[in-house]
Amino acid sequence: MELQGASDINLKGPRSKKKKLDEYNNWRPWPDLPEPMLDLITKSLGPIDYLMFGCVCRTWRSYVATYKKGFLASQPPLVLFLSTHARRACYFYSIFDRKLYKAILPNLIGKSCLGVTCGYLVLKDKEERTDSQIWLLNPFTRHELRFPSPPKTYCHFILATLATPLPEFVLIAFCRWQPYFQFCRSTDVHWTVYDYNDKFNSSPRHNPWMIVDGAVFKGKVYVLTSHAELGILNLNSHPYVTLLKVKGIADLNCRLQFRLLASDEQLLMIRGIIEFDYHTVFELNFLKMKWVQRQSIGDQALFLGHRTGSGLYNITRWKGHPQCANCIYKVGSATNKYGVQFLDGRYPKSFPIMQGKCMPDFNLGNYPFWWSFGFTNNFQPGMALQRGSYINLTEPRSKKKRRVDNSDWRPWSDLPEALLDLITQSLGAIDYLMFGCVCKGWRLYVAAYKQEFMASQPPLFIFLSRNAKRACYFYSIFDHRFYKAKLPNLVGKSCTGVTCGYLVMKDKKKTEDSQIGLLNPFTRHELHFPNPPNVCSRFILASLATTLPAFVLIAFGGCGPYLQFCRSTDSSWTVYDSREKFIGFREPIPSIVDGVVFKGKIYVITVYAEIGVLNLNSHPYVTLLRVKNIELEIFTWRLRLLGYNEQLLMIYETSSNEYEVYVLNFLKMEWEKMQNFGDQALFLGHIKGSGCCNLSTWKGRQQPSNCIYVVGYQTCVYTLHFLDGRYPELIIHSHRMPNVFLPFWYFPHVSCSVDSVSDD
Repeated sequence: MELQGASDINLKGPRSKKKKLDEYNNWRPWPDLPEPMLDLITKSLGPIDYLMFGCVCRTWRSYVATYKKGFLASQPPLVLFLSTHARRACYFYSIFDRKLYKAILPNLIGKSCLGVTCGYLVLKDKEERTDSQIWLLNPFTRHELRFPSPPKTYCHFILATLATPLPEFVLIAFCRWQPYFQFCRSTDVHWTVYDYNDKFNSSPRHNPWMIVDGAVFKGKVYVLTSHAELGILNLNSHPYVTLLKVKGIADLNCRLQFRLLASDEQLLMIRGIIEFDYHTVFELNFLKMKWVQRQSIGDQALFLGHRTGSGLYNITRWKGHPQCANCIYKVGSATNKYGVQFLDGRYPKSFPIMQGKCMPDFNLGNYPFWWSFGFTNNFQPGMALQRGSYINLTEPRSKKKRRVDNSDWRPWSDLPEALLDLITQSLGAIDYLMFGCVCKGWRLYVAAYKQEFMASQPPLFIFLSRNAKRACYFYSIFDHRFYKAKLPNLVGKSCTGVTCGYLVMKDKKKTEDSQIGLLNPFTRHELHFPNPPNVCSRFILASLATTLPAFVLIAFGGCGPYLQFCRSTDSSWTVYDSREKFIGFREPIPSIVDGVVFKGKIYVITVYAEIGVLNLNSHPYVTLLRVKNIELEIFTWRLRLLGYNEQLLMIYETSSNEYEVYVLNFLKMEWEKMQNFGDQALFLGHIKGSGCCNLSTWKGRQQPSNCIYVVGYQTCVYTLHFLDGRYPELIIHSHRMPNVFLPFWYFPHVSCSVDSVSDD
């Protein structure tokens, strides 16, 4: 039975009708979304979506520009496809998320792609002309660089920035089969060619001697030769290559292929055996000036492309991508597969790139290669790319006359449900309820998913001061958050417990019109019953399976052998003396110490651990069940009943303050002691507020399970009793707690509904 509300926080009942003052009072501009909410939204975005996110408005554009570097560093590389027949588009594919993106580019007709350098696609004219150019295009910032076509043969490029007052670039081109390199600055009209055919005769292996790869590392251009020799390229007025005295690799032959790679503080050389597609990683030890083979790269992974697009990345930085580390990911000539070489000796594997997706037509096109978003951050600090189109995030937008209109304003209720899911994932139970008060759309969303959400929330401490007037306090021991909740007038009231999410309040001074008030602090729903005629310390609230909403409140406790109940439609309580109403019970008649609603029935337990079913029909009675007794103390009030999912539990506190938990086996009709809770935990309060929870349903909270959380007589202390034999652990909170009655547990999921029983 779902609860109906009676106040502004109620999520079911209609809100009070007020005069609508402004037609747009529920409309807010998108820039008004606070930064924590933008963080939540962008956590679920991929890199392409993240960049497009910055195109919504100026505020979001500034947010994306501020956190772009950190966000892109947390993204894994993509596979880039560019067809030889491409006109205005290329494709990006994530092998981890299996998402395919299409990026619109400037006119590509008559262009072919040679590779990638520093995040720029290197494009050339298919038909050579006197005015042919090398065109560098960053597909994300749309920044373009143009250089004249090199005079000599080339197949590899290195792009770098020069440390000059004005932004200046240099492009280095070489061919691993020719004894020269050539470079051109962005301010030059012609290329400079450096022929080293007869300049390295002192090299131990000078025939043939070629530059096969290069990399910019710590402000210098390092080049690697076909003999695995390392040198520094100097691009001053008299360019030259200085070979370093590095202990090389003994095994050199034509079957080997070498690459140079710079990553953070490491300069790496990758040696590949062409026939077997097997690669070995070496790191340069600058102290010993020696190549050291890496047997393991730890949490990192190496991504190798066909001739271009390679990098080393720390996989732990990729949020939400649990992928294999200490391995090499390769893409080659086959466009539909990528390979994984494991460095721990496991056999290599290959996987389809687009499993179940339509592959773009690249039969006559370029090989796919890796695209990393770290490429866009490889320039000198403080140097920003110049704006080339609308997606660039570093240049201010063009200033236009601002028209006064509502084109940038949207109602909060227009936020899609997927976005509301993202926002509510970081909310606690209290914040979730307040979230529903923003607008009608959010109110309906909260009402629809409230029960599911509350089931994923851990219990809270609830504190109610002796001098409380209009507030109580909630505290999460897991998130360490403190909440203050406004309640109706509490003056002259005291709290005697909690049942089905309702606080049980009674008048401190008894009068003829004294009442028992039940208040749900989450929904503000209230129930009122007359004051019970006999002393009671525990209450059970249940809903009756009737046409109209009806409740019944059962009270028991004290030393008397009786129980009493009152329906919400009754004007007085009905008292039943258990000495006359128990059936099949032996002398002397005991008192009922606890009860619970379980599967439509009210189960009660006595001080002798005997269990019965309470029937509230026209002739109410308690039927004791024939359950095999367990050996407990002769007479104990330290027994509790608890219903959880499909289990009926009995909790027994021994005289030594230890806890034993039993589950009733209905087939054998006997109590079975629980030795292990698994992912569950039991929460016990002093007299009131107990429950069992599955900790695996609590999103984002790693807390001890298979234990009992016990709140005692002090407001800042609770105890963990472990079922695996460990010594109990006392937890003391540093928060200053209010002067309250004994705190107890409050379970958000029970605030959504009241257990139903039959009134037959």
